[in-house]
Amino acid sequence: MERHSDDFGDLHCFALERLHAADYPKSSHPYAAFRCRVCGSEVWEVVLDHHTGSEWTDFKGIVLGRCVACHDLVELLSFTGPHRRSERAEAMVCPCGSTKFSTAMCERYEGEDGIPGFFDEGVIVGKCADCLRNVVVALTD
Repeated sequence: MERHSDDFGDLHCFALERLHAADYPKSSHPYAAFRCRVCGSEVWEVVLDHHTGSEWTDFKGIVLGRCVACHDLVELLSFTGPHRRSERAEAMVCPCGSTKFSTAMCERYEGEDGIPGFFDEGVIVGKCADCLRNVVVALTD
């Protein structure tokens, strides 16, 4: 799975806002859009496989993406462990009814004076391919 910057800069800004990046000026916030390894498309149908302990603000599980162009199925994120089990799967649906999203991930790594630190939290965001609304797909902590 290759990840590239998205064509919609506002999705990047949306991700930074969701992480309250401005409140953490010494931290780094790497951002990358997901791109299909087969055809290069950045539009996905997304399914969240919630595992034991998953909460809205602390996702545990696997985020799957199916490329809408070539139908390749990939794991966009795995944030789980062997002690967890799958509890429920949830397809992402925009309030407009669409299931297609350009999807990206942004994370915060604590840092001080340019020294990289440890992972603090992250967000997967999506831009609806139909109405262009930005949505939060999953928050990790």
